[in-house]
Amino acid sequence: MWGAAPQSFHRLLPLAVVAAVFAVSPAPTQARVGAGAQVNTPSQVWGLGLDRRSIHHVGDGLASRARSAGMNTLLVDGRGLGKRQWRKVRHLAKRYGFRQIVLPRRSTTSVRRAEAACAKARRKHPNAPCTLRAASLASARMLAASSQVDLVVVRLKRLPSPASTQTTGALATVVELVEIGHGSLDQRAWSEAVGQAAANPTLDLAVAPSGGNGSKALNSFTRVLSASSSRTAPPPPSGLTVTDRSLSSVGLGWNRVNGAVTYNVYLGVRLVMSPRKTQATLTGLTCS
Repeated sequence: MWGAAPQSFHRLLPLAVVAAVFAVSPAPTQARVGAGAQVNTPSQVWGLGLDRRSIHHVGDGLASRARSAGMNTLLVDGRGLGKRQWRKVRHLAKRYGFRQIVLPRRSTTSVRRAEAACAKARRKHPNAPCTLRAASLASARMLAASSQVDLVVVRLKRLPSPASTQTTGALATVVELVEIGHGSLDQRAWSEAVGQAAANPTLDLAVAPSGGNGSKALNSFTRVLSASSSRTAPPPPSGLTVTDRSLSSVGLGWNRVNGAVTYNVYLGVRLVMSPRKTQATLTGLTCS
């Protein structure tokens, strides 16, 4: 019985908020502000990674389709780019209105070095976001915990699982730059990834065409991203109830939302989990 619950649970329950996430989410071009966003942080990044291997996959026609679908940022790895390739980068940015971010040449390995690098970058370019490169998702999450960092870009060989991309506690935005083109694009998995990025204020998504099917894969991704912009936001789940409780945990349940593939569970403003089922347990809570 609700009235018999300890006082601590009356106070803890309002902190729990549940939101539904469709396989594809609201228009990806809308701006977002994260919990710890810096003044210089750009709106949500839907990125196109360009380097000396991927740049030949992207011609004017494909760049135009990518921009129309909602991709808005060129993430440029300048290592090995020749003058002709740099001219192509500038041409694509100017002609199609992409924002251009040049990635650091090396990965940052510690928060201390990240904050030192950002302090130096802001002295030279005070209006530009401080962007770091990470060697792994774990490293990206570590660097994103600093309030001095704006963007952390991590390049991945394949799309990670939804559970491994949680950015709990992040102040900066983690940009997953995923290689595509080594095989066919799993449109369902990518639709879910787009929805997750659209719903999470500290997670952005980018692709880098690679392999023998890079151009084809990028074209497929633009269709996935374009489809997401035609969907309306899902309503919040109804019927949030306490299903179990202890001095340090609260079990929650809610009604299913038609079309939802995952649900984001927040404790206050902090995303703590994204279950597929209509139930979750918040642990490690402090009484009162």
